[in-house]
Amino acid sequence: MSVLFIRPAYGEVVSRRGKRHNRRWPPLVLLNCAAILEKDGLASRVLDQEATDLSAEEIAEAARKADFLFVTSSDIDRWQCPNLDYEKFVEFVRRLPDPDRVYLMGAHGTFYPEEFLKKTGAKGVLRGEPEWTVREIARGASPASVAGLTYREGEKIISNPDRRPVPMAEFPVPAFHAVDLNDYYYELMGDRFAVLEASRGCSFSCTFCSLTMYGNGVRAKPVENLLEELREARRHGAKNVYFIDLEFTINKKLVKLLCDSLIREPIGLHWTCQTRADLVDAELLAQMKKAGCVLIHYGVESGSQRILDEVDKRLKLRQIEAAFEATHRAGIESLAFILVGLPGETDVERQATLEFVKRLNPTYASFHVASPYPGTPLRRDVLPGELFPESVFPSGKTKEELERFARRAFLDYYARPGYVWGRLRKGNVRLWARQARLFLSFLK
Repeated sequence: MSVLFIRPAYGEVVSRRGKRHNRRWPPLVLLNCAAILEKDGLASRVLDQEATDLSAEEIAEAARKADFLFVTSSDIDRWQCPNLDYEKFVEFVRRLPDPDRVYLMGAHGTFYPEEFLKKTGAKGVLRGEPEWTVREIARGASPASVAGLTYREGEKIISNPDRRPVPMAEFPVPAFHAVDLNDYYYELMGDRFAVLEASRGCSFSCTFCSLTMYGNGVRAKPVENLLEELREARRHGAKNVYFIDLEFTINKKLVKLLCDSLIREPIGLHWTCQTRADLVDAELLAQMKKAGCVLIHYGVESGSQRILDEVDKRLKLRQIEAAFEATHRAGIESLAFILVGLPGETDVERQATLEFVKRLNPTYASFHVASPYPGTPLRRDVLPGELFPESVFPSGKTKEELERFARRAFLDYYARPGYVWGRLRKGNVRLWARQARLFLSFLK
């Protein structure tokens, strides 16, 4: 029995529709799946077109030799905010040989399983986290018995009950050997890049955030498992690591234990994470810095307290300011995520947000038009019809205005003389070139 895992390429550094960055990051979920099957003695192969530029002919040839094909539309770094240009994924799947062996993974099919089965002609859709569903299918289980699966049975489409999330302690070390980590990089960190997770899920309920893929609550891995994964990533060439948890520091005890271990036993890795501004403090940040943390991503969203309250962020502007100040003092770089066009946002509030971000002065700032993902309260503000609208407001003119503001915000923020001079004094030419390419792609 042979299994082929595929991540297709979206074809652009930044997709025009929705401005989603198609990151050259390892497909962690596929590596999890490969490791699970390996423990069961099942052969598998991971093909990452995003990183290796494999031709359609090469992929088709590999597909013809496999008993099962699992194709992901969004790995875990895009579970929360999947690419809106889903038609490219549909076209890729439709070109694969023998659709009765093809199963879809990722957020798109989870949101709309029946629609994506009809669009692609695939055999089934794995809803939610796919690792253990993959295992049952690869073992030859009857589709009718597999939780979390929507599948074709003749002319019918059948949806089985949801799968219960699995404790994170049961996940094996990802199969880093299934890819070449030299193929991956993060523009803000560097080469030889790996993605890990200490936990899955989020205990907050921001109205713009899609948590459909994660299940309820937060599940964490034991520290011992994380250390083993870090050692294995380093053994396979990793130099930089991103903990892709939605809120990495929500369990401060876990983070402190991990940091203590990394300080006692330096593995030789730099790492980054993302979290909320109210889940850090000076002591924790100092410990994270000593343990190798070089960058933290924060969801700022808006510089208007009214908007933050409207989207149920449960965060105060003063808490955001305190977190960025403490992060800078700790010597850790920062990135602020900003959403443009949240419901009810005025021109004055958008401009105030830009000025607020300038005062925060993060190392990097990302401005994106808010998209109303399925299953979120934001989706209720959008007229039905389009599967993945680009903005909360369906009017073409309004969307264009929001996109113009986002482009201007990028330019206003990064073109400041003080910012440019500060960046020229740091980093290296290769990182600058990649950052410039990414920046220009967002401005198109």
